[in-house]
Amino acid sequence: AAPRQPMFRADIRGALRHVSHAGALAVSVGLAKTAGRIETDDDDNWLVGELKRAERYVENMAQGGFQIMPATFDLPVSEWWQLLTLPRKPLQAVSSVKYFDINNAEQTAAATYYNVFASDFRQPGTIELAPGQTWPDVEDERGYPITVRFIAGCLAPVTVVAATDVFTSTGRRFNDDDLVRFWNSGG
Repeated sequence: AAPRQPMFRADIRGALRHVSHAGALAVSVGLAKTAGRIETDDDDNWLVGELKRAERYVENMAQGGFQIMPATFDLPVSEWWQLLTLPRKPLQAVSSVKYFDINNAEQTAAATYYNVFASDFRQPGTIELAPGQTWPDVEDERGYPITVRFIAGCLAPVTVVAATDVFTSTGRRFNDDDLVRFWNSGG
Protein backbone atom coordinates (compact mmCIF):
# COMPACT_ATOMS: atom_id res chain seq x y z
CA ALA A 1 0.00 0.00 0.00
CA ALA A 2 1.13 3.51 -0.74
CA PRO A 3 2.09 5.64 2.25
CA ARG A 4 -0.63 7.94 3.50
CA GLN A 5 -0.23 11.41 2.03
CA PRO A 6 -1.06 14.46 4.12
CA MET A 7 -4.21 16.26 2.96
CA PHE A 8 -3.76 19.80 1.74
CA ARG A 9 -6.39 22.17 3.11
CA ALA A 10 -6.79 25.61 1.63
CA ASP A 11 -8.74 26.53 4.79
CA ILE A 12 -8.27 24.87 8.17
CA ARG A 13 -11.92 25.55 9.03
CA GLY A 14 -14.55 22.89 8.51
CA ALA A 15 -18.27 23.33 7.88
CA LEU A 16 -19.91 25.64 10.42
CA ARG A 17 -22.53 23.90 12.58
CA HIS A 18 -25.48 25.75 14.04
CA VAL A 19 -25.95 24.73 17.70
CA SER A 20 -28.76 26.99 18.94
CA HIS A 21 -30.59 30.15 18.02
CA ALA A 22 -32.16 32.86 20.15
CA GLY A 23 -35.81 32.25 20.82
CA ALA A 24 -36.80 35.77 19.82
CA LEU A 25 -37.24 37.14 16.32
CA ALA A 26 -35.45 40.21 14.98
CA VAL A 27 -38.87 41.67 14.09
CA SER A 28 -41.73 40.91 16.46
CA VAL A 29 -45.01 39.50 15.18
CA GLY A 30 -46.77 42.58 16.56
CA LEU A 31 -44.52 44.95 14.63
CA ALA A 32 -44.89 42.90 11.44
CA LYS A 33 -48.67 42.88 11.84
CA THR A 34 -48.74 46.63 12.35
CA ALA A 35 -46.50 47.24 9.31
CA GLY A 36 -48.55 44.82 7.21
CA ARG A 37 -51.87 46.16 8.54
CA ILE A 38 -52.88 42.69 9.68
CA GLU A 39 -55.64 42.85 12.27
CA THR A 40 -56.39 39.19 13.05
CA ASP A 41 -54.41 36.50 14.82
CA ASP A 42 -55.40 33.79 12.33
CA ASP A 43 -52.08 33.71 10.50
CA ASP A 44 -49.64 34.30 13.38
CA ASN A 45 -47.93 30.90 13.00
CA TRP A 46 -47.49 31.47 9.27
CA LEU A 47 -46.15 34.97 9.95
CA VAL A 48 -43.59 33.64 12.47
CA GLY A 49 -42.33 31.19 9.83
CA GLU A 50 -42.05 33.95 7.23
CA LEU A 51 -40.19 36.25 9.65
CA LYS A 52 -37.70 33.45 10.43
CA ARG A 53 -37.26 32.75 6.72
CA ALA A 54 -36.66 36.44 5.99
CA GLU A 55 -34.12 36.65 8.81
CA ARG A 56 -32.18 33.63 7.48
CA TYR A 57 -32.30 35.09 3.96
CA VAL A 58 -30.76 38.38 5.11
CA GLU A 59 -28.10 36.56 7.15
CA ASN A 60 -27.14 34.30 4.26
CA MET A 61 -27.10 37.07 1.65
CA ALA A 62 -25.03 39.48 3.73
CA GLN A 63 -21.39 39.42 2.74
CA GLY A 64 -19.06 37.92 5.33
CA GLY A 65 -21.49 35.85 7.40
CA PHE A 66 -23.63 38.40 9.24
CA GLN A 67 -25.78 37.18 12.18
CA ILE A 68 -28.82 39.21 13.28
CA MET A 69 -30.09 37.40 16.37
CA PRO A 70 -27.59 35.77 18.74
CA ALA A 71 -26.84 32.16 17.83
CA THR A 72 -24.32 29.59 19.00
CA PHE A 73 -22.08 27.88 16.45
CA ASP A 74 -19.47 25.11 16.47
CA LEU A 75 -16.56 25.58 14.08
CA PRO A 76 -14.49 22.43 13.44
CA VAL A 77 -10.80 23.20 12.90
CA SER A 78 -8.19 20.86 11.46
CA GLU A 79 -5.07 22.31 13.13
CA TRP A 80 -3.97 24.93 15.62
CA TRP A 81 -3.54 28.48 14.40
CA GLN A 82 -1.75 31.74 15.04
CA LEU A 83 -4.84 33.77 14.01
CA LEU A 84 -8.24 32.23 13.31
CA THR A 85 -11.03 34.31 11.75
CA LEU A 86 -14.53 33.26 12.78
CA PRO A 87 -17.09 33.01 9.96
CA ARG A 88 -20.03 34.84 11.57
CA LYS A 89 -20.09 38.45 12.71
CA PRO A 90 -20.44 40.26 14.99
CA LEU A 91 -18.75 38.02 17.52
CA GLN A 92 -20.26 38.24 21.00
CA ALA A 93 -18.16 35.62 22.80
CA VAL A 94 -16.09 32.46 22.44
CA SER A 95 -17.64 29.87 24.75
CA SER A 96 -14.96 27.21 24.46
CA VAL A 97 -12.11 25.75 22.45
CA LYS A 98 -12.22 21.95 22.74
CA TYR A 99 -9.80 19.45 21.25
CA PHE A 100 -8.95 15.76 21.24
CA ASP A 101 -5.53 15.19 22.78
CA ILE A 102 -3.01 12.57 21.63
CA ASN A 103 -4.83 9.96 23.76
CA ASN A 104 -8.09 10.75 21.92
CA ALA A 105 -9.63 12.28 25.05
CA GLU A 106 -11.63 15.48 24.66
CA GLN A 107 -10.10 18.45 26.50
CA THR A 108 -10.98 22.11 26.87
CA ALA A 109 -8.19 24.57 26.12
CA ALA A 110 -7.64 27.03 28.95
CA ALA A 111 -8.58 30.61 28.05
CA THR A 112 -4.97 31.59 28.82
CA TYR A 113 -3.90 29.90 25.56
CA TYR A 114 -5.68 32.43 23.38
CA ASN A 115 -6.93 35.99 23.03
CA VAL A 116 -10.33 36.78 21.55
CA PHE A 117 -10.88 39.93 19.53
CA ALA A 118 -14.50 40.86 18.97
CA SER A 119 -14.91 43.72 16.56
CA ASP A 120 -17.95 45.70 15.52
CA PHE A 121 -20.55 44.39 13.09
CA ARG A 122 -18.40 45.23 10.05
CA GLN A 123 -15.45 42.97 10.93
CA PRO A 124 -15.35 39.29 11.91
CA GLY A 125 -14.04 38.26 15.30
CA THR A 126 -10.70 36.51 15.63
CA ILE A 127 -8.89 34.20 18.03
CA GLU A 128 -5.14 34.56 18.34
CA LEU A 129 -2.58 32.41 20.12
CA ALA A 130 -1.60 34.32 23.28
CA PRO A 131 1.99 35.57 23.51
CA GLY A 132 4.34 33.01 25.07
CA GLN A 133 1.84 30.14 24.63
CA THR A 134 2.03 26.97 22.56
CA TRP A 135 -0.97 24.87 21.67
CA PRO A 136 -1.18 21.32 23.08
CA ASP A 137 -0.70 18.32 20.79
CA VAL A 138 -3.85 16.94 19.18
CA GLU A 139 -4.98 13.56 17.86
CA ASP A 140 -3.61 13.38 14.31
CA GLU A 141 -6.07 10.75 13.00
CA ARG A 142 -9.07 13.07 13.22
CA GLY A 143 -9.88 15.38 10.34
CA TYR A 144 -11.01 18.16 12.69
CA PRO A 145 -9.71 17.50 16.21
CA ILE A 146 -10.51 21.04 17.42
CA THR A 147 -13.93 22.68 17.86
CA VAL A 148 -14.45 26.36 18.60
CA ARG A 149 -17.86 27.18 20.07
CA PHE A 150 -18.84 30.82 19.75
CA ILE A 151 -21.82 33.16 19.89
CA ALA A 152 -22.44 35.71 17.18
CA GLY A 153 -25.22 38.20 16.62
CA CYS A 154 -26.06 41.89 16.53
CA LEU A 155 -28.76 41.89 19.13
CA ALA A 156 -28.01 41.04 22.73
CA PRO A 157 -30.09 40.26 25.81
CA VAL A 158 -30.14 43.08 28.35
CA THR A 159 -31.02 43.15 32.03
CA VAL A 160 -32.18 46.32 33.71
CA VAL A 161 -32.13 47.31 37.38
CA ALA A 162 -34.76 50.03 37.67
CA ALA A 163 -33.54 51.21 41.10
CA THR A 164 -30.09 52.09 39.74
CA ASP A 165 -30.95 52.73 36.06
CA VAL A 166 -28.17 50.29 35.09
CA PHE A 167 -28.53 48.39 31.81
CA THR A 168 -26.26 45.35 31.43
CA SER A 169 -25.76 43.75 28.04
CA THR A 170 -24.80 40.08 27.95
CA GLY A 171 -21.98 39.25 25.56
CA ARG A 172 -21.92 42.59 23.76
CA ARG A 173 -19.74 45.64 24.29
CA PHE A 174 -20.78 49.15 23.41
CA ASN A 175 -18.78 52.31 22.77
CA ASP A 176 -19.65 55.91 23.55
CA ASP A 177 -22.20 57.31 21.09
CA ASP A 178 -23.38 53.86 19.92
CA LEU A 179 -27.05 53.96 19.02
CA VAL A 180 -29.04 51.45 21.08
CA ARG A 181 -32.68 50.51 20.48
CA PHE A 182 -34.72 48.57 23.04
CA TRP A 183 -37.90 46.59 22.62
CA ASN A 184 -39.61 43.79 24.43
CA SER A 185 -39.95 40.66 22.35
CA GLY A 186 -41.86 38.41 24.64
CA GLY A 187 -43.29 39.14 28.03
